[in-house]
Amino acid sequence: MELIMNRSENALWLCTLIISILSLSINSNLIDLVIYWSIIILCIGNAKRLHSNKYIHASTIIRRSMYILPLLLPLIIEVKFPETNTSLIWISVGLVVGILFILPKITTWRIVLSDDYVSLVTKKENRFYYFMGTYTLIGCAIAEELFFRYYIMNMFEGTEHILLGIFLSSFLFMVLHYGTKWSSKFTKFDLSLQLIFGLVSASMYVFSGSIVPSLIAHITYNSPHIIQNIKSILFTYKNNESKTELGA
Repeated sequence: MELIMNRSENALWLCTLIISILSLSINSNLIDLVIYWSIIILCIGNAKRLHSNKYIHASTIIRRSMYILPLLLPLIIEVKFPETNTSLIWISVGLVVGILFILPKITTWRIVLSDDYVSLVTKKENRFYYFMGTYTLIGCAIAEELFFRYYIMNMFEGTEHILLGIFLSSFLFMVLHYGTKWSSKFTKFDLSLQLIFGLVSASMYVFSGSIVPSLIAHITYNSPHIIQNIKSILFTYKNNESKTELGA
């Protein structure tokens, strides 16, 4: 058994040390963030252990939820709900930001989201996992924005360290994606994009005073993956209906 932590795991725990130092020197409230961050690392790092061949659907739902629910702990425990009132202008800004972050890979997405490609890679037996993929992508987008933007940024609101808050929330957002077990799929370009997106999203939250633009931007940013899963789900039903008609 491999007992040595890899670089991504070291990065996650190093952030715990950094936050602890900041809590001693800048903001004592950050000690709460240390606790929540540690819980998130432990939950996400061990999520894949929750697998059962006998109860595969139930274990998959629980496992996927482990990527979402820990990020919502601050809101659940502290019962602090974000401001959702926002102007149409900021809603539009959030939508445009999400689209702009899709553009660097627009050529790839045109191919991946084509009907021919979807029909080629979609497997009927994976229908449940396409549902779970959609659930995870939307759930993570919401939970990540509530944690990294709403919860963390509120710790710095009204202080002279607001820029530090923007950078810290964005850096932790990027490191979490780097440290998760699917991070091998992320290139250096992807990680840079995660950091930049975090900076833009945090800035939107600060200037708009609402979490809604950030939520819209993140869900839009994830929308190609969401659309791919939905098209796969629809294809499995369409393909099943075609086989039924042929057999009639």
